[in-house]
Amino acid sequence: MKRKIVVLGGGISGYGSAILAKKEGFDVLLSDMGTIAPLYRSRLDEWGVEYEEGGHSVERILTASEVIKSPGIPDKAPMVKALRELGQQLIEQQYNEGGDLAAWVDEVENMDMHLECC
Repeated sequence: MKRKIVVLGGGISGYGSAILAKKEGFDVLLSDMGTIAPLYRSRLDEWGVEYEEGGHSVERILTASEVIKSPGIPDKAPMVKALRELGQQLIEQQYNEGGDLAAWVDEVENMDMHLECC
């Protein structure tokens, strides 16, 4: 059975994490309280990544093997607080000056370019 990954946040880092997890063979759900940008929704659809916007499905999130929290989501967000209270470990993406995020975004964009050309 595939491990289930939930990504909280549908901005560029969450979108990229969701696609990379799908590429690695995980069952993925991206969940965002707001609206996911049309370009990101289109790419998620192309990769077959399930997503929800406008709220979180708590029951579905709690079934995840791992939860990835995008850096734009504050620690005080109700979903983050609830997951921590339940003992769910969160994988937190980090921005740093070493360029790791830029390299990672390039990888996601290269995957998208490959998807478009083939």
